[in-house]
Amino acid sequence: MSDTNSVTVPALIGAQGNGPFLRIFTAAGSFDVGLGQGTWTVGRGRDADVHIEDPSVSRAHARLHIGEQTWVEDLGSANGTKAGGRLLEPKKRVLVTDGTPLEFGEALGVLRMTHERSPTLGATQEHELSADGSDMDRILLRVARADLPVLIEGETGSGKDHTAQRIHTCSKRFAGPMVRVSCAQVRSGQVDLADCFARAASGSLLLDDVADLGAEGQALLLRAWEHVLERSLPKVAARVLSMSSGQLEQAVTAGAFRGDLFYRLAHLTLRIPPLRARTSEFADLATSILDDVARARHKPPPLLSADALRVLERHTWPGNLRELRAVLERALVLANPRVLTASHFEELEARNTAQQKARISGPPAEPLPSFGSAPPAASGDSDTGTTNQSLREAAESAEYQRILEALRACNGNQTRAAKLLGISRGTLITRLERYNVPRPRKL
Repeated sequence: MSDTNSVTVPALIGAQGNGPFLRIFTAAGSFDVGLGQGTWTVGRGRDADVHIEDPSVSRAHARLHIGEQTWVEDLGSANGTKAGGRLLEPKKRVLVTDGTPLEFGEALGVLRMTHERSPTLGATQEHELSADGSDMDRILLRVARADLPVLIEGETGSGKDHTAQRIHTCSKRFAGPMVRVSCAQVRSGQVDLADCFARAASGSLLLDDVADLGAEGQALLLRAWEHVLERSLPKVAARVLSMSSGQLEQAVTAGAFRGDLFYRLAHLTLRIPPLRARTSEFADLATSILDDVARARHKPPPLLSADALRVLERHTWPGNLRELRAVLERALVLANPRVLTASHFEELEARNTAQQKARISGPPAEPLPSFGSAPPAASGDSDTGTTNQSLREAAESAEYQRILEALRACNGNQTRAAKLLGISRGTLITRLERYNVPRPRKL
């Protein structure tokens, strides 16, 4: 393309032929297998219809049926089968559709019903991708294969880590390492970035919360990027995945983050919506998480009653998916029922009621719930300063409110609130001091 602001995401499939096919990715490379109507076995055995020579694949790993209904079934494999990122129960058929990502052990597959080329994405579409449900599965596969730096934005607990892991796993670098780096440690000089880039060679380097880099950390990362990453061969250099709990471009506009570093990090930006905004898929998300929790504890997954679902949907979920998982796991462990009803979430319903009353009547008089409604305002003299101040205040206010909601939900317990937010207790204390919030133990 002639437009330097646009990048073409490589097609996931070739343009040759017609009809259903399965594209397989392994450490040795990729290949296509044409599929007709009927049932096909997938495995490492020589008699498998779809033969995958990979040690993580069982001899008879799974079955894939193409027909009026298309489904996949795990045959009791050693390393499991996943469809759309969800682990399948052995001998249980799960419906799949065009574009569904499949995982047979560590081998990856993409099911397509016809051969077609992926469309070229324009700059606006590609640089800021936001989706949920099955659309996100398709987007993640396309982003994973693009082999470009990706910035993943979303609130704490919204699934950024899981998204980064899936991008790495579904990319051609999946056989390489995924090295995680704390940007707070980069800022404090505790991390040797050159060493991190070297360890992540031919794999992925995951930068955790790039907004925590600070000016010095940004300079260190940019220097390492220029001296190590940009001088390496593309296939050897690490692919950089970065995560941010806020919109980093606002920090660039506010002068708090370097533009030259931002544009290196954000060739592609994925924005993950908070759980409270995913109303149309909330029931499916809750059911899927409950199934995973039950399976991990070797229990039959219970059903969610309609009244239980209404209680869950009323909650604001400051901890997003991480909080939802904790709530469902607690109910399962304490009650171990066949059906989860509203009575299993009485504590959550009490918090919902209290929060609703607080929104109507205003902050209560007790010290703990009345931390305030906005962080301390920064000063700004010029028009530009005022604009930057507004952007900074908007980002800080969102984080501030999430912290307050987590503290209220945990009755002021800092350790539990930090766990709910997905940060360390030390980081939470740093945030409390930044916003001049009195620590509950001092009240």
